[in-house]
Amino acid sequence: MSITVQRCSHCGGYLFPYRLLCPTCGSSEFADTEVDFGTVEVVTHTAGGVTIATVVCEKELRIVARLHPADVAVGDVVALTDDNTDSTGSVAFVPVPDHSTPGKDDQ
Repeated sequence: MSITVQRCSHCGGYLFPYRLLCPTCGSSEFADTEVDFGTVEVVTHTAGGVTIATVVCEKELRIVARLHPADVAVGDVVALTDDNTDSTGSVAFVPVPDHSTPGKDDQ
């Protein structure tokens, strides 16, 4: 179980969501990197019953993700997944980015 993020080939920074340029060094060269776990930093419960969290991963990478189950608390370690049907333990769901068309989400 993991998610895929970018890692800048120049400065080594981890990026999510996908970017065209590294905000740290300006490089446009990236490698896909798998991230397996993170620690819940902030939890938000929406009126519709959805729980969203900021999850801190390695190298200060922060990801906003949907939590399953909803009773996950700040400080809990969660597995990261791109499978929204995964309910094996505490997981943070992050949709798979569509990076086949760079910048299409910016339109």
